[in-house]
Amino acid sequence: EIVTAGVKEGGKMALQQAFGLLLEEFVRASFEEIRDVWKNGFKGAVDDTFLEVLKTRLMRVAKRVQSQWKDAAYALRDGFISGFLSNLVTYLISTFALALKRYVRMIREDVSTAEAADAALKIIAAGLVTAGGIAIEEALAPYLEPLKAFNPLPEIVLAASVGLVTGLATACTVYWLDKADLF
Repeated sequence: EIVTAGVKEGGKMALQQAFGLLLEEFVRASFEEIRDVWKNGFKGAVDDTFLEVLKTRLMRVAKRVQSQWKDAAYALRDGFISGFLSNLVTYLISTFALALKRYVRMIREDVSTAEAADAALKIIAAGLVTAGGIAIEEALAPYLEPLKAFNPLPEIVLAASVGLVTGLATACTVYWLDKADLF
């Protein structure tokens, strides 16, 4: 069902992207021809000459739109991928939200207020420690800029070491809060 919906959504997005690209080129070419007619006129009355000029202008518009076939093919491909992935992500988010909603209901029904507050405190503390780790990494990153030109290794080492320290700090903080049993 997910694949079927993804293919359907991908196909819809692919057609929208390709058609939109061709329509944009049609409008641009048409406006250029109209602007030229406005400046220079049709050169004559409504007779065979007028119809020939009109035919020539319409053929130029058609050629410009036809010249975009490669870009339209790429837009078709990219639109399909985008639509398929968008559908998949939407499904995953809604599934996660539903599971989270059920989990919260289960916690509310089976957990005391003190236990819920204790768990919430641990989650908040872990988030704050992680945010602090990210802030430290961002603060140290500018000092590595001169070294990046020669070797990307210092940046990798910084990310790994800050990640390790942040993980350990998070684990220690949660452990301390568990042992403190504030609630």
